[in-house]
Amino acid sequence: MLYLDILSHDGGQMYLDIQSVEAHGQGLAGVSMQGVLGDGCHEVEILVEFVHGDVSLTFIGREVPFAVANGAGDDFSDVLRRELRKELHHVGAHDLNFNQSGGVDIAF
Repeated sequence: MLYLDILSHDGGQMYLDIQSVEAHGQGLAGVSMQGVLGDGCHEVEILVEFVHGDVSLTFIGREVPFAVANGAGDDFSDVLRRELRKELHHVGAHDLNFNQSGGVDIAF
């Protein structure tokens, strides 16, 4: 579970419940994470791709049910992208631990 420094318009703290992680390329060129993004009232499935420092988002199955309260009028996707870029950059490659089964464990 990754708690984000974002408040939804309903006042809930945003979180990303990471359900799967996959590394791409040599030297950890990219990481894809699938999980559930929520604020305690609403949830949506999301795919997050972190490739060469850039973050892309794909909301699965429906539109984004959130508006951000602490983003100074910014689009929710832009605020989320910046926050995830900050968090994933902070973690860095040294905290990606490949386990024996070929999966990846991330220590946030």
